[in-house]
Parts: sequence; C-alpha cells; structure tokens
Amino acid sequence: MRVIITTIIILFLIISCSVISNNYISSTSGNLVAQLENTQIAIENQKWNTAREQLEQTQTSWNKTKYWWAILLNHHEIDNIELSSQRLKQYLITEDKTKSLAEISALKMLYKHIADTETLTIENIL
Repeated sequence: MRVIITTIIILFLIISCSVISNNYISSTSGNLVAQLENTQIAIENQKWNTAREQLEQTQTSWNKTKYWWAILLNHHEIDNIELSSQRLKQYLITEDKTKSLAEISALKMLYKHIADTETLTIENIL
C-alpha cells in the first residue's frame, strides 16, 4: 500500500512540475515577445536610441530568464536566441532598419517556438 501511495505522490509531483515549468516558459516567452514588439515599433519609426534602450531592457529580462530556461530546455535553443540577440544588437548600432526588423522577427519566432514546443500536446508527444 505504501508503494502505491508513494508512486501516486511522485507522479503528482512530476505532473505538477511539468505544468508549472510549462506555464513559466509560456509566460516569460510572451513577455519577451511583447518587449521585442516595442523595439520593433521603435525601429519602424527609426527611433534608434529608443530601440537600443528597449533591446537593453529585453536583454536584462532575458538574462534573468535564461538561467531557468537553461535548466528546463535544450541549450541549442538558448544558443540560437543568444546569437540572434547579438546580431540584432549590431544591426541597431549600425541603424540598419531592414536587417533589424528581419532579426526581430526571427528572435520573436524563436521565443514563440520554444513556448510551442514545450506545450504538452499530442503533436509534441508523437
């Protein structure tokens, strides 16, 4: 009887941790995408200083988030985000509107992709 109760408790803990981590990844991903959208608006209006400041705020949020994501996710995904962020930073420094907008789009896609792939769905299980 103790084995069954222990098994049920462990199963409950695993499911609870999975749901909590999924919610955390989804919410932080959504926040990062929203911050990038503010940066995108600044770039579209060619307000380069504002765009750089917005990106700096996003980087600060990312650095806090990255620690926990590294525990929960594949490091390859995190590396892709890091590379894309660095490219975006350089495009903002050179004030290249086209490349900056393209890189923001790619970075937003990477954040959304992580949230989508970590969601528990039949598609992700199979």
